[in-house]
Amino acid sequence: MADFLPSHSLLSVCFPSCLLTSGEAEQQRKSKEIDKCIKRDKTYVKRLVKILLLGAGESGKSTFLKQMRIIHGQDFDKTAREEFRPTIYSNVIKGKATAAAYCVYAVLIGCLGLCSCLQGG
Repeated sequence: MADFLPSHSLLSVCFPSCLLTSGEAEQQRKSKEIDKCIKRDKTYVKRLVKILLLGAGESGKSTFLKQMRIIHGQDFDKTAREEFRPTIYSNVIKGKATAAAYCVYAVLIGCLGLCSCLQGG
């Protein structure tokens, strides 16, 4: 008597969402959402530019990277700025110490013009 009805597999091909349980429909929705995220991430990765910075220690690789981040709009968040604070203070103190040492050297060799220039005057 039920021979005239199409088989379950044929119905699932013609009307896939009609024969799904609520759990299967939810799984299918999540699967499509995940597929969209994967596609979006693939597009992002294809457009991403990667640069390998090679060089000896203290040659400016990190400084170059930081400058690129600032120039191209990826600003530093608050935690990153807090991490850089000790380095910046250290660099300022070292710079002032170097300028003071040159000033002492200028006094010793009798070049007072260099000393006044280093003092900002």
